[in-house]
Formats: sequence, C-alpha cells, structure tokens
Amino acid sequence: MRRLLAAAALFSFGSAVPAHASEPHRVEWDDRHPRVFVGEHVFGGLAVAGGLTLELGTEQPKQPIWTSRNAFDDGVRRAFSGPTRSDREAAGIASFVFEIAAAAYPIVIDTTLVTLAGDRNVDLFEQLMAMNGQVYGLTHLFTRALHRTLPRERPAVTGCRADVDWSSECGADNTASFPSGHVSIAAAAAGVTCAHHAYLPLYGGGPPDIAACIGVTSSAVTTGILRLVADRHWASDVLLGFGLGFGLGLALPIGVHYGQTVPGTKAGSVAPQNLRTMAEPALFKLALPF
Repeated sequence: MRRLLAAAALFSFGSAVPAHASEPHRVEWDDRHPRVFVGEHVFGGLAVAGGLTLELGTEQPKQPIWTSRNAFDDGVRRAFSGPTRSDREAAGIASFVFEIAAAAYPIVIDTTLVTLAGDRNVDLFEQLMAMNGQVYGLTHLFTRALHRTLPRERPAVTGCRADVDWSSECGADNTASFPSGHVSIAAAAAGVTCAHHAYLPLYGGGPPDIAACIGVTSSAVTTGILRLVADRHWASDVLLGFGLGFGLGLALPIGVHYGQTVPGTKAGSVAPQNLRTMAEPALFKLALPF
C-alpha cells in the first residue's frame, strides 16, 4: 500500500507545464502568494525517493526494541479491540478502504476532476499537485523512518501470546506499529485538503469547502479508530500518525505558500478573497466531499 501511495506522490513531480491559459478560470492562483518553484519539485522528489529507498531497499527489523506497555495504550486497547477475529479482520479491511478514500480525495477529486478536467486550469493543477506530492512524500518518508528505527510490537502480538488464533499474522514479525502508516497518510490527505479549501474556493467558498475538510478529516479519524478495532496499532501509534500527517498537510502548503506574501505585494486577510471566482465548471457538481 505504501508503495502505491509513494508512486502516486512521485507522479506529482513529473514534468509540469506552467501554462497560463488566456481564458479566465473559475479559480485562479493569487500571485501575491509564492508559487511552487523548481527547488520544491527537487525537494519533493528527494522525499519520495527517500521513502521508496526505505520501503524497497531496507527490511523491517524482526525484533522489536519497544515492548513496554502503559496504562493509556492498554486501556484504549481493551475498549476498542474487536471482540472476535472476524470483527478485527473486517475492521482491518475497512481501515484500508477509508485510508484509500481519504488519500485519493485531494488528488482525484480536487486536483484532477475539479481543477484540471473541469476548469482546465493546468497552472492551478500544477500548484496543488506539487503540494500534495510533497506532503505525501514526506509523510511516507517519516513514517517508514520511524518504523525502521523504532520497531514496536503491534498490540495483536499480545493477543497471539494468549490465543494462537487471535490473528492471521500470529507468528509473523509485527514490529511496524509506531506510528500508524494508514492513519498518517489519511491524515496527510485531510491536512492538505483543509489547507487547500481554506485558501481556495474550489467549491465556490463557504459550506461546501468546509464540508470537504470535515469529510476527509472524518475519514482519517475513522481510519484510526478502525486500526484500533483491528488491533493493529496502539492508541499512541494512531495519535502520532494523525499528528504527523495532519501537521505536514497543513504546515507545508500554508507555511510555504498560502500563508506567505510575495515581497512588494499585500495579500488579503480573508482567504477565499485572495482568488478570483469565475463561472463554475461542469464537473463542479460532481466534486462532492465524502
């Protein structure tokens, strides 16, 4: 799964055409905010390459170095872990579905359908896709780096010690627990979605844009809860994964672009007013949040 997401992130650093169509678009990038520059493509590409190197070129340690328990993680596990093996396995599958839904949203719906296919705005497509790719690439890199350097036993290992039928992975090496990769990627999607919709009226501004942020964030939170029910991660794994992904998803676009002002210009204080709003593209009505 991580390999597919990393490959999707790599796509964003392909040769982008900084085209500026002569006809007006429904939403335009406000040039008072810094645009994505060549160095960011290089930086993002290096992040993706680093994540892929860890993913494909290194092995997860077979022995955990973190086996200690704490009252918080134990208490949450007792409250959320599925009562039967079938329940836990169903939750594991569902968590994968919610992760994919969250991860796909900013790329497929917002960036590709609304911006490129609907508005035919290659310039804005480039800006959004590059930011998405950087966030996903860094999230994947940091998640895998922590897995490799701080291997932690998954909670299911505890269940397997008491019941060999607790999980289909009893007896396997289960040390990639901290942080939750499913949650970090889903939360990264939520963070970048909220950042884009806070500063770009992709759906016309107001409640529809707010709903997109809430919808993808809800999908990320649901992913985390399902990972607990599946007994695949401790609560601290889920919390760190969410904080890592959501934090990068917000900090990168806002800290480098939306929240910055090009010298000699003055950006407006109300985010949606920073962009021009044109006639809605035909596909706008299809771009509904989850």
